[in-house]
Amino acid sequence: MEQQPERKDKLTQEALFKCADDYFKENGKPPTQSYLKNELGGSFSTLGPMLRLWKNQVETTSRAVIEMPNSIRESGLEMVGTWWASIQVIVNEKIDAIQDKSNHIIEAARDEVSEYIEEIKRLELELENKNSEQDLANTEIARMEEVVANTLRANGVLTDTYNRRKAELESLQKTHEALIVENKQSEKVIAEYEKQAALDALKVDNAVKTLADQKATFTSMIEKSDNEYTQQIEALKVATVQNIEALIKSKDTSIATLERNHDKTLLELDKANQMLIAQLKDAIKSLTEENVALKSQVSMKKAPS
Repeated sequence: MEQQPERKDKLTQEALFKCADDYFKENGKPPTQSYLKNELGGSFSTLGPMLRLWKNQVETTSRAVIEMPNSIRESGLEMVGTWWASIQVIVNEKIDAIQDKSNHIIEAARDEVSEYIEEIKRLELELENKNSEQDLANTEIARMEEVVANTLRANGVLTDTYNRRKAELESLQKTHEALIVENKQSEKVIAEYEKQAALDALKVDNAVKTLADQKATFTSMIEKSDNEYTQQIEALKVATVQNIEALIKSKDTSIATLERNHDKTLLELDKANQMLIAQLKDAIKSLTEENVALKSQVSMKKAPS
């Protein structure tokens, strides 16, 4: 962890004057702002005005020591002439000392000004770097803001697409579930239909077999009826011939009797024919009705549910 700098007391004019006086006594030149800052803390903007006040005070005190007022010079010139001559060497020494001190002060001031200039250059360079960094930061911020805006727009589009796809998926899931239910129902219906179709096919086969049997029976009946009708006709023919021959042999047969016998024979033949036709019609009607009923059942079973 970085060590925190030692906290100094609050900077005051008295503390600065004391520190500057002590430095001046030890080094014979004014202190720099960097020295005072290290000793007392504070900032250059605060130390500068205070240090100038201290320098002004030192210069004022020095002038008061070396300069002689005009009033004293005019009134006591003769009186102090000898005294002045005797102390001239001391005065010159003091003047030289003050000059040296002033030179030190000027040199210190120049050093201080150089420090100010270097500090100003450093601050200007730092400010320039900060400005460059700020420009780069602003550019990066603008770029990031654009990226964020684009990301938000893309996120909005993706959100809309996701919601739309989700709704479509939910709809498809519902449709799928409905199709599953419908498929199960269809499978059940198909199974029932196949079962019923198998039963219907069996019924149809039985019906076809029944029709075939009935057809055979009907054909047999027709053949039988035809044979019976033929036999009856033959029998009637034989009976008629026999009757005619008997009548001819009896010689008392009249035309009227022959006609009556002929009419009787025709009536019997017609009666036998009518009976045979009625039997055939009843058989055909029965077969037709059964055939129609079977066809209707087959059509209903084959029709889609």
